[in-house]
Amino acid sequence: MRRLGVFIVWLGAGGLMIGCNGVKKPPAEPGVDLEQENTRLKRQIIEQDKQIEGLKRQLARLRGMPSENLDQLVQVERVEFGRFTRAHDKDKDGFEDGIMVYLTPLDRYGDNIKVAGEVEIELWDLEAAEGERQMGQWHFGMEELRKYWLGGPLTDHFKFELDWPSGKRPAHEHLTVKLKFSEALTGKVFEIQKMVETRIH
Repeated sequence: MRRLGVFIVWLGAGGLMIGCNGVKKPPAEPGVDLEQENTRLKRQIIEQDKQIEGLKRQLARLRGMPSENLDQLVQVERVEFGRFTRAHDKDKDGFEDGIMVYLTPLDRYGDNIKVAGEVEIELWDLEAAEGERQMGQWHFGMEELRKYWLGGPLTDHFKFELDWPSGKRPAHEHLTVKLKFSEALTGKVFEIQKMVETRIH
């Protein structure tokens, strides 16, 4: 596994968090010209790129290294769910007790990497009635997240064992897990989601 070393620098004023895995396009209002909308999105991307470069320069000044050297540090290129992300029966009584979520950060070479950041996980039952669809939400700050890392020949991922929230059990077989990972080094934000199946009793 390619590892170049990781350091964390916190920038004050609330911590700049920039989404680098794509600009979400809001629903276009009726009558909005598509060419104008595309131009607006391009400008938004350019502005985000400028913000990212500004963040890199600030990090470089704090650490006394050239900005281009930041690209040689271990950074997250994308994140994925582990293939064993699923509903799980913790006590083996035939009733599922929650979900098991595996998170794998990957660098530009596709290698699993351990990086600092924050994770937010949401569990949704999209078939439930309006107002009852979100079943649970969990947040793991930078210090807490370190406890969930499993490193080894066949692991190298974060593992979260999450019980159903108190008083809530799935009413439908298909649930949606949404995950947001915010990388501490660059401020990049990655969002992914996955459908999991559970047994209804």
